[in-house]
Amino acid sequence: KYVVGGKQSLVLLVNNFSISNNSKGIVGVCPSCAILNLRAETSNNAQLLAAINYAVDQIQALRTNNKGVILIGSASTDATPSDALLETRLNEIVSATAYSITVVAPAGDDASGGPRYPCAYGAALCVGATDTAGRSEDARSVFSNFGEWVDLAAPGQKIRGTLPGNGYGNHYETAAAAAIVAGEAGLVHAVTGAGAADVQSILLASHYQLGPGNSPPAVITQPDFD
Repeated sequence: KYVVGGKQSLVLLVNNFSISNNSKGIVGVCPSCAILNLRAETSNNAQLLAAINYAVDQIQALRTNNKGVILIGSASTDATPSDALLETRLNEIVSATAYSITVVAPAGDDASGGPRYPCAYGAALCVGATDTAGRSEDARSVFSNFGEWVDLAAPGQKIRGTLPGNGYGNHYETAAAAAIVAGEAGLVHAVTGAGAADVQSILLASHYQLGPGNSPPAVITQPDFD
């Protein structure tokens, strides 16, 4: 698993890949996945692109059959697709025959229906957040961005994880939801050996619809590996 994100998000990402059966802390979604943390600000497209390219190089160098997951860890904030080079590179990463890498990004936390980039680029699996506060069913978290550009959603509230100062606490953000989906994608890659397109198809097929008025449209459940 290869992760690209800002400083705050790295805490969340490590949580969702935490090791199991060691009598310490918590267990992540994909505890056996390897993780590479790279520091990059998502507001700096050149820096983000450099980090993504480095992650791709590492996936190839480590002979993972050129398959893996890149999680852009910080919430998407740009309202316009301002970097054609970044968009082109993400398309290459996902679709190129030389490698097949799933790219996951959080939709952002502005409670807005307008697209946010890089999440809204077509190559990225764009993730919103849900919660069940006071309800029997999931609904969109009040802070989560939403719209047709968001592909699916996952739990993003009260996500238990580490905090600065060697403690634990709850996280409330789409970055937490995206980290869960990235863990799911890692499991699908590992179990099926599928490429990026098939991984996305499996994840998008393994969901249920939210109720009327609750965009994003889907909540991830358990991937169907069959």
